[in-house]
Amino acid sequence: MAKKDMKAIEAISSAAFNHRVEEVRALLEQGVDPNSKLHGFSLLYSAVLGGGDETEVVQMLLDAGANPDGGPKGDEEVLQHAACVFPNVLRVLLDAGADLHRVNDEGRSALWYAIHHEQKECEAILREYGLDYTERELNEHEKGRRLKNQQKIVTNRIRSTRTKNAEQLAWLMSEALNVDLPKHVAKLLERGAVPNFREEDGLPSPLVWAADKGYLDVVRAAIAAGTDVDEQIYYEKSAHQGTALLFAARAGHLKIVKALVEAGADVNAPAIGQDGEGPPLLFAEKHGHKEVCDYLRPLTKEA
Repeated sequence: MAKKDMKAIEAISSAAFNHRVEEVRALLEQGVDPNSKLHGFSLLYSAVLGGGDETEVVQMLLDAGANPDGGPKGDEEVLQHAACVFPNVLRVLLDAGADLHRVNDEGRSALWYAIHHEQKECEAILREYGLDYTERELNEHEKGRRLKNQQKIVTNRIRSTRTKNAEQLAWLMSEALNVDLPKHVAKLLERGAVPNFREEDGLPSPLVWAADKGYLDVVRAAIAAGTDVDEQIYYEKSAHQGTALLFAARAGHLKIVKALVEAGADVNAPAIGQDGEGPPLLFAEKHGHKEVCDYLRPLTKEA
């Protein structure tokens, strides 16, 4: 980009942020692209961020062709920022076609921010334009935020430990499992964690957990670590009891089913749960996993 063009973008970005209306107008008339960005931020975002609830610069940029969303999904939070405190700007953006359903990297929409910041007017505007959000969904977002924080804590704990004690590694592995960190579970198995470790009855072993969730790398690591592939486990969350093969078949994870069978898993191992009672094939059939059924059927003894 030519220095002249960069200077023009710097000038209009500053003018938009500080709500210098005539300067923005003049630079647009000189041909500055209304979708220009400075340091990754669009002119529209600068105008919303710095202009308070004044709409003139925002409207001017939109009229000149600025993207009302600011940029690609995950790029900026123009609507979310407006929803925190600026009802007039929010309405202008919505009238220009801003995406009501757009969410940021944390899965939060503009309505989430309006409710979170207790901006009743912004909340009412968003609902007026058709966006609805239940309390359950808000709770799910909050749960997701807490999970990310927990994952950071567990990750730091794992990275800082130098222990070679199998049981201590197993407890760390259990923490990683509880906050859904499959890569760390696999690495801890490779470091020597007790492979069949479970904190208490009703919880899955790493192998059963990975088979149920579809984490092939963890399954392979557990098998390599010497896990008993035919251990019968009652997994309270799914209300089923059986081997890892049951959980993989029930969830339709064909690659994991094959890995378990190749590791010697008993295809006729009995399983029981809310779906019925029988071998893993039965549970694959109940859930309509054709490829898994086609693979297991020739291997399974008829009752």
